[in-house]
Amino acid sequence: MARALLPGVGLALVLVLVPSCTLPESSPFSPAEVGPSGLLRLVASTPADGASDVPRGSAVVLTFDGFPDPATLTPFGALAVRSGVNSFDFTAEVDLVTRSVVVQPRTPLAAGTGYAFGVTTALRSLDGSPAEPTLVRLRAGQDGGGAPPPPTPRTLAVDVQPLLSEGCAFAGCHDEVSRSAGLVLTPEAAHANLVGVPATGGGGMKRVVPGAPAASYLLRKLLGTPGIEQQPMPIGAPWPPALLRIISDWIATGAP
Repeated sequence: MARALLPGVGLALVLVLVPSCTLPESSPFSPAEVGPSGLLRLVASTPADGASDVPRGSAVVLTFDGFPDPATLTPFGALAVRSGVNSFDFTAEVDLVTRSVVVQPRTPLAAGTGYAFGVTTALRSLDGSPAEPTLVRLRAGQDGGGAPPPPTPRTLAVDVQPLLSEGCAFAGCHDEVSRSAGLVLTPEAAHANLVGVPATGGGGMKRVVPGAPAASYLLRKLLGTPGIEQQPMPIGAPWPPALLRIISDWIATGAP
């Protein structure tokens, strides 16, 4: 999971909560903020829209039908957390493997208070499509909840290299002779060719940015996201989510 945390929309300091025992009945976002309907659509959320008694420390996971662009998760625009007229500070991170954004309020929600987690057109997908304005409404319950579990520690030698050797580092692709796109993924060369190295045709992106899977061109190539050059990796069938998660976790934990 991408771990680059971004400041949330709204005030730099958390405002005093105004208790409310019901969910917000209408959008707290003005038409100028949400704009017209877009093409990046919310398909699921955890907790679900309308949930009540949500543990106060819970994160809200927003899952989309496309890949959210982490570069558009800038302050003051893409997302907001509100209760009535009050805005609240949060962090947000993109998980490209699940096409989701994880929103974590910086302080626990107030028990019995209704909140709206809003998505605006300032959030874009990697193909440039604006998000369809959406609200997820919930009511906080008692203590509990928290951020999703951290990424599983992975190493190149034990976890990642076997995948690269089987799927990529062979004749005609990324071995020492073929060097497709100037990339060698053999055990002796993979780390030096990946970590901190600009991608060929990646628009200035680095192949692997330690700690930032969503900003790493390698993960985007494996996922086949919009904006990559030529075809996705590896040639043939794409890797299942379980293998992509190994790559994402390795990058998220510093690409050791």
